[in-house]
Parts: sequence; C-alpha cells; structure tokens
Amino acid sequence: MKSDARMTAVKGSAEPPRNSHKIDEDPQAAWQLFNANWLIIAVMGSLLALGLTSTNLRLEPIAFGTTLAIAAALLAVSYHHRLTRGDRTDPKLFFSLGTIGQVILTCAIVGPLSYVAGAIGYPLQDQALLSVDRALGLDPEPIVRYVNDHPWLAIILSRAYGLIKWPLLGIPIVLVLTARYARLQLFMLAMSVALAVAIAISVFVPYPSGEGRLAE
Repeated sequence: MKSDARMTAVKGSAEPPRNSHKIDEDPQAAWQLFNANWLIIAVMGSLLALGLTSTNLRLEPIAFGTTLAIAAALLAVSYHHRLTRGDRTDPKLFFSLGTIGQVILTCAIVGPLSYVAGAIGYPLQDQALLSVDRALGLDPEPIVRYVNDHPWLAIILSRAYGLIKWPLLGIPIVLVLTARYARLQLFMLAMSVALAVAIAISVFVPYPSGEGRLAE
C-alpha cells in the first residue's frame, strides 16, 4: 500500500500544470477584454472633447481626421468580419485589425489630451524635479553637456526615440500570430492605463507646450 501511495504521489506530481496558453487562446475571454478596453478609450475621448471645449486648443483636422479614418477602417473590417461570420470568425483577423485600430485610436486621443492637460496651467516643476534628481545622486547637467558636445549621439537618441511607435504595432501582430488573444487585450489594457496615468501626472507636473492647433 505504501508503494501504491508513493506511485500515486509521483504520478500526481508528474502531471503538468495548467497551461496558461489555454486562457490566452480563448477567443471568448479575449472578446470580453476587447470590449472592456473601450471603456478607457471612451473616458479619454470624453476628456479630450471636454478639454477642447474649455480651452482655445484646436485639432488639426487633416492629420487627426486621417488618423481616425485609418482606425475606423480597421475596426469596421474587424467588426464586419465578426458580425457576418459569427462562430466562424477568424480570431487572428479580428483581434489583429481590431486591436491595432484601438491602438491607433488611443494614440490619436492621447496626443492632443496631453496638450489639454498642459493647458490647465499648473506651474512647471523643473526645479523640484531637479532637486529630486540631485537628492538621488543624479545630476542631469553633465549628461546634457555630453550629448550637446556629441551631436551624433543626439541624432541616434532622437531616432531611437522615434522608434517607440513600432512596438505598439508589432506587439499586437506577434501576440496574434502566436494565438495569445487574451494576452493581447491585457497588453492593450496596460498601455491604455499607463498612458492615462501619465496624462494625469502631467497635469500636476507639466512640461512646456504651446497652445494653438494640434498636429496629433
């Protein structure tokens, strides 16, 4: 009996843990998360509309309209596919186009919303932030001087920063190709929350920005 019990224990320990990919591959769970992500987008869009009505900021119609048109086209194709196919919906097609559409729409809203946050008028916190840096043992002035003295480094850093938009498009494609649909929606949720928090912080710790027509 001890031998049987020992074998049972070994057998039980040899069973593989629950595969987390099963949740990632569940289109229904991903669909629920996809719809939930619209809540944050709607809130940020409402704040942008409210901010534009209470400031003298204006959206650049061609750039903003083109961005919205691209996002709307991707979302229209994805929703049309789901509505017409029903249970035969291809999750790779729906979630790739739909999520990229949400990413583009979110970025289109966040850009102008950052200007609205800056227009609230809280004083700049450059000196306070500099004090925090120096209290941590960091001094940005030598770094700035070094970069200014090496223009080639400034160019590299500027171009590297410009690449930030590509992961926002590449990550959804990779997650879709690997059938991690729920993980894709969690990525979208994390990105939206991070951007919303950054905008909220920028209200109280603003950075220089001009008023007028917005290019984003």
